[in-house]
Amino acid sequence: MPSLSTTLGLVAMASGALAVDTTFHPNCPEACLGDSNGNLLITKCQVSFYVNDQSYVWTQLDLNTILGYQNNKIVYQQNGNYSIGDNGCVNCMLVDRTMYCDCPGGPANLNLHDFIDYAGMMCYGNGNNPICGTQTETQC
Repeated sequence: MPSLSTTLGLVAMASGALAVDTTFHPNCPEACLGDSNGNLLITKCQVSFYVNDQSYVWTQLDLNTILGYQNNKIVYQQNGNYSIGDNGCVNCMLVDRTMYCDCPGGPANLNLHDFIDYAGMMCYGNGNNPICGTQTETQC
């Protein structure tokens, strides 16, 4: 597993980008899951770390690029494809900072707060080569 760092908490509750939690992070005031299975994490983040900067960008991150499903648990795994195929997790939603899914071995969850970096957009902390979201027109 890659080394991971912590700087950003994910807070939202959504299925299909319906609900928004505006306490996502001081630099990211909005977040939601952007599809019915919870594969896309969508955030509105401040472009810089400066408190007075009011420039924001919407980004999305395919969680299959950073999560896997092993031994009845959702785990951090680069290109783990946690929601793909017959053994994938479905019906995911975010509650506070934890993602909950229905998985083949039963309900599973993962605290996303511990492994997401903030760098003007949402990124997965993977040493010197973070996996970052891309800009999107999709909003919560």
